[in-house]
Amino acid sequence: MEASMPKLAIKGLTDVSILLFIQDSSSTTGAGLTGLVYNSAGLTCYYARPGATAVALALATQTVAGAHSDGGFVEIDATNLPGYYRLDLPDAAVADGANSVAVGLHGATNMAPCNSEIQLVEAPADVRKISEDSVAADNLEAQYDTTGLSGGTFPANQNQVGNIASTASDMSKVILGDVKIDTTKTPWELVVTVKGTSTELLRKQLFQTDQSSDITASSQLVGKTVDTATE
Repeated sequence: MEASMPKLAIKGLTDVSILLFIQDSSSTTGAGLTGLVYNSAGLTCYYARPGATAVALALATQTVAGAHSDGGFVEIDATNLPGYYRLDLPDAAVADGANSVAVGLHGATNMAPCNSEIQLVEAPADVRKISEDSVAADNLEAQYDTTGLSGGTFPANQNQVGNIASTASDMSKVILGDVKIDTTKTPWELVVTVKGTSTELLRKQLFQTDQSSDITASSQLVGKTVDTATE
C-alpha cells in the first residue's frame, strides 16, 4: 500500500495520538480492515526518526476516548469508519531534534502494510492564547488595546512608572517652593513649603558640614557651609 499523506505534529509535544487507516489486503475495492486489536496475531508496530534505527513499539489495549498510553491501539468504529484506528505514540517518537518520524504497522491477517510519515514542526504562534491560556491573551490585549500600553497590572511594576511622575511633580514643588528657617527648633530647621502657602514639603535639621555643632544661631550661618539631616 502506498504511504499516506504526511501528518503533522509539534516537536516536543507529549502524549500524541494519531489516526491511521489500515486497508484490507483481501479487498478489491480498497476497503478498510476491521476487527484488529492490540494483540492481533502477527501485528507489529515500529517507528523511526531520520538518522536512527527503527524502534519497536509494543502495542497495548486502549479505548477510543481513553487517556494516552504509549502504544495504545484501538479501532475507532468498525461500522461507520471501517479501517480507522487510534495509535498512541511515545514522547520519544516526536521529541525535538528531528523533522519527521515514520510509523509502520504490519503483519496481521489480511492487513496491507500501514505506513505513515509525521512531519515534526515548531509550535505555531497562537494569538488567541498564551501558554494555552486564552485569559492571559485577553489581559494582554486589554493592556494594549486602542491606546497602547495602559493599566496598572502590566508590566508588574508599571505603577512604579506612575510613581516616578508623581515624584517629579513633588520635586518641582520643592524647587519652586518657599524656603525659610525655623528658629524655634534645636537645631534650627530648614523648611520648604508650597509656594505662597504654609503646606510643608520638606523639613531638615541644620548642621555644620563637619558635624562639629548644630546650627542654633545666625552667626553660625554666616560664611559657613551647612549640612541637613533628617529629624
